[in-house]
Amino acid sequence: AERGDRKLVIGVHRDLTEELKAQGFFPGLFEKSSDAIYLVDDDGLQVVQANEAACRFTGYTREEFLRRTVADLVPPPYRNRIPEYHAAVKASGYRRDRRMLQRKDGSVVATDQAVSRVEISGRPYYIASCRDLTEQERAGKELEEAKAFLEHVQEHASDGLALVDENGVYVAVNQKILEWSGLKREDLIGKPWMKNTAPETLEAFRRNWEQLMRGEPVTMRTTIAPPAGAPPIVVDVSSAMIRRGDRKFVFAIIRDVTDQ
Repeated sequence: AERGDRKLVIGVHRDLTEELKAQGFFPGLFEKSSDAIYLVDDDGLQVVQANEAACRFTGYTREEFLRRTVADLVPPPYRNRIPEYHAAVKASGYRRDRRMLQRKDGSVVATDQAVSRVEISGRPYYIASCRDLTEQERAGKELEEAKAFLEHVQEHASDGLALVDENGVYVAVNQKILEWSGLKREDLIGKPWMKNTAPETLEAFRRNWEQLMRGEPVTMRTTIAPPAGAPPIVVDVSSAMIRRGDRKFVFAIIRDVTDQ
């Protein structure tokens, strides 16, 4: 700059301390993340960077990983979907879903994969973050198996089991109740449990129901009328109210005490 007959130089100083810290921080975050993360070039879908977790997860050395393309990481049955997936992420900028990933040894693992489109020096890239779902899916399978086993036990229990909603309508009954009543499941589900109650016991049953809705357990003895010609079945009923969200249900255990 000039001022009269003198020439001056103007210097601007900018503190780059935080910027330089950030430049060191983010690569460190990328490298030390517990999730497998790798960077893919839009041109040819070539892997250009991968963190330690990605190498460990797939079984590749870093040098081997950087020679992979997306097709190398996708199991053969799914490779025909790559162009469609590429186009979708390119258009939306982000996608997250369950994806299968193929390791170096050929094994296939389910992952929770998030892919984001990014620009680096004006070039498009995709950064993929993968989380192993093996343990989560194994636990989910065990839970489903345990649930199925419990349902089997409940269905074939020697006691009668019934679940009724807050309106007194049957939600579920087990096989023993159907056996005692001679009814089919569809004859009970969706129907009020007091529908076939004898008039002389109806008032007592209503009081018990009010008690249950207050959260107080109820134990009572009553009879079940079996199919025509069979003697009544004397049962002890233990009931309690349970909550699920903002709804109330009553779970009842019904035991045959006729011979006692």
